[in-house]
Amino acid sequence: MARAIWTGELVFGKVRVPVRLEGVIQDKSIKTHLVHREDHGRLQMKRFCRKCGREIPWNDAARAVEVGNREVVDFEPEELKELKVQREQDIVLSGFTDPDSIDSVYYDRTYAVVPIGKQPRAFELLASMMRQSGRVAVTRVSLSGRSYPAVLRTRGAELVLHTLHYGDEVREARERSDPQLRPSAREMNLAVQLVEHMQTPFDPRSTEDPYRLAVEEIAAGRKPRPIDEEAARRKAMEQDAEVLDLMSALQRSLKDKPERGARTTSKAARTATQRRGSPRGPAKTKPKATETASARRRAAS
Repeated sequence: MARAIWTGELVFGKVRVPVRLEGVIQDKSIKTHLVHREDHGRLQMKRFCRKCGREIPWNDAARAVEVGNREVVDFEPEELKELKVQREQDIVLSGFTDPDSIDSVYYDRTYAVVPIGKQPRAFELLASMMRQSGRVAVTRVSLSGRSYPAVLRTRGAELVLHTLHYGDEVREARERSDPQLRPSAREMNLAVQLVEHMQTPFDPRSTEDPYRLAVEEIAAGRKPRPIDEEAARRKAMEQDAEVLDLMSALQRSLKDKPERGARTTSKAARTATQRRGSPRGPAKTKPKATETASARRRAAS
């Protein structure tokens, strides 16, 4: 299951549907790290002030916001943090529109909308309605402290949410080209025939990144090593210590087991002995015959 990026409710009219947003795009680009060629240690980036040439700790760092004309305005990090939008728990559908009315250049990020809960009937109703009408829903979503315009549309059996670029971020399309450069009817006819001749099916799933495949092929033939060798070494030492502790505990257990058994046996033996040898009162001894005869003669005299 993909990791949930956002969890809340999808609201249309009076209907509320618990949903979560999951990422659709898997970034498989090659990730590299700067290392020291001699000993393969990772290079650490430090903050140096260009003016005084000293290393600056985070506590002394501020933000300078560009305002154009190669000028900046100073801000404290707390000021910018306070201006971030609070996370909203709802994605409210404000209306439905024709998907052709939205230029595809406005599309930014894509997320899968997944229903959560035991009865997603309302979610299926919304998806079926949008699929039948061919419309997309207009909404807004709050992610990472910013509020984005967004559209909700169907993609096969699921719903996907596209965040959009803000209106002032997209440049306007250029006006019509020079009328003198307009092609003739004969040129257009030949161009249309060429297009029909070059018509071919296209499946974006068949596309591949040749650079990534080439790097992966070369990397497969080389011996890998940990990203952080020192951390890997510490982890291996901790695991070895755990194994040693386990072996020591098992050895002590083997030594202690007979002693516990012996103590138990001796205790049971002592109990049985006590039961067999428990006193039943003083034993009565019979008087000897000589002592009885002497007593009778004294009584007769």
